[in-house]
Amino acid sequence: MGGTKDLTANVRIVTATNRNLEQMSREGNFRSDLYYRLEAFSITTPSLRERRDDIPHLAEHFIRNHNFSRRINKTFNKAAIRKLISYDWPGNVRELKNVVERAIILSKDNPSIKSDHLAFGSTNSKSKPKLNLSFDHYPTLHELEQIYFETILEKYSGHRSSVASTLDISERNVYRLIQKYGLVASKNESTPDNQNPG
Repeated sequence: MGGTKDLTANVRIVTATNRNLEQMSREGNFRSDLYYRLEAFSITTPSLRERRDDIPHLAEHFIRNHNFSRRINKTFNKAAIRKLISYDWPGNVRELKNVVERAIILSKDNPSIKSDHLAFGSTNSKSKPKLNLSFDHYPTLHELEQIYFETILEKYSGHRSSVASTLDISERNVYRLIQKYGLVASKNESTPDNQNPG
């Protein structure tokens, strides 16, 4: 900087971003000449929710490299692993590391980290219903359908019209699912068309 002669340097620049630089350069929000200099060799890393098979391995890595868990030799039980895999991880690997460290603390002297020890995102969970995917076995599609339906039904306090709109099905089908799973809908709603489901 400020010199009068050209200097030669042999350097390699490595950059990382979670933005779409190609699109930003087209829109004029990023210098296109800089983008094409940086774009000589690109590596795209999928988000954590796109590579869920990596989640158990990363979680175990964070356990093994945590001083407290090395002393107690902590491990995840199967329900906890399934809960980790089912979460969408908007914060990617950094969020996973924080969740693992928090679980290590919450599990105290228990060598087994259970699903109850896993806390995701904000502590205020009342605004969003959570799917309970803590199975002791791999769930069937029937079981997953029931859990999802119960979650939506609870979110809308049993109002079939809201449930039908969210699931993109008819109120009659909502009523069928309520009967199928022995659930209770809102008391101020009647059977669709005042008929029994056929």
